[in-house]
Amino acid sequence: MARIETKESYGDFELTCEIRLPDAQSRLGEIQFRDYGWVYAIEPESRAWLTLHAAAKGNQITCTLDGKALQPTTDSKRTNLNGKLAFYSNRDWGLSVRNLKIKTLKP
Repeated sequence: MARIETKESYGDFELTCEIRLPDAQSRLGEIQFRDYGWVYAIEPESRAWLTLHAAAKGNQITCTLDGKALQPTTDSKRTNLNGKLAFYSNRDWGLSVRNLKIKTLKP
């Protein structure tokens, strides 16, 4: 597995970046927010770089991949409002992230 994780924890934030899973063997990945409180599965159709945008405010997190809304695969009633952000791939190689920008928001 490949995992890229922030050193810091985040509460309310806005995140933008580009991600890529480069081959058909590793097209299943996850974006994990607030220490696994929210998990979004990603299954891109190609090797292209995709634009990810996420915004967290209180108990709400919205996440889009190339403008398409992603649905969380975990319980959105979680109460953990602070935690690390991570990108995960089901392979040991092949997960790329670039142009990562995280803006902390005031609660």
